[in-house]
Amino acid sequence: MKVVSNMAKKDQKKPREEVIEFYADIIYENIELTYDHINDSISLKNATTSNARIETVYKKASGKEKRTNSTPINSTSLSFKHYKGLLENFDLLVAIDTNTKSLNNQNISLTMSCYLENPLPITNNRIMQGAHYLFININDGLNPEKLGWHTIISNHINMDIAKKFRIGIIVDSDLASHNSINERKAPYFDNFYLPDNMQLVYASSDSTTDSIVNQMIRFSDKYANAVMLSDKFNELLISNNLKSDSTYCERYFPIHA
Repeated sequence: MKVVSNMAKKDQKKPREEVIEFYADIIYENIELTYDHINDSISLKNATTSNARIETVYKKASGKEKRTNSTPINSTSLSFKHYKGLLENFDLLVAIDTNTKSLNNQNISLTMSCYLENPLPITNNRIMQGAHYLFININDGLNPEKLGWHTIISNHINMDIAKKFRIGIIVDSDLASHNSINERKAPYFDNFYLPDNMQLVYASSDSTTDSIVNQMIRFSDKYANAVMLSDKFNELLISNNLKSDSTYCERYFPIHA
């Protein structure tokens, strides 16, 4: 089921809509859907919801919908306000992005992460540079984005101190698989499943005014591009510091861990 709320912004070329999508399991014959105009939210009676998401969308010139972000929400009251969806479902936000290019007959991938300096709410929160890793010649058939997710999650986020927090992992790919990954029905990489306190959040890097999640994925994307264009990065590619004990690639290096 899809419910739409208009939220056109004058400073945007393409007006946005906030969309709530969810599955409803009918308990009785009729579903009762109520809109709360004060809190800009909907609630359902006689049904249970699953895989609920709050998304920002606009229509492209072709008429097709473009999602700029998509956030899982777990609540009996489903808010049309994206920020409120983040606030009610997460304590910490981390963005992970991987850029890949071919250089000197090698496939070079750079994973960059960033995080909010403090737990939510977002007011006066700063985006901070996180860990980033270089991978050379990732094994055939492996998705560089997902290897990046796994490297940051397993080495930097899945720690005892973080298990008390609900963590949103912001990524810009594989949206169609997010529900099954978030429900632990499918692994997010290889045979690894998301820890219970984490969920994937989708955001594109080309719509930074839509949400903090778009700003964060853009931060990671731009920083990765800047690093890959630097002289020091080219020096690293030919250095003796690259490690070769990885299961998933020929060589790698934790640039900033």
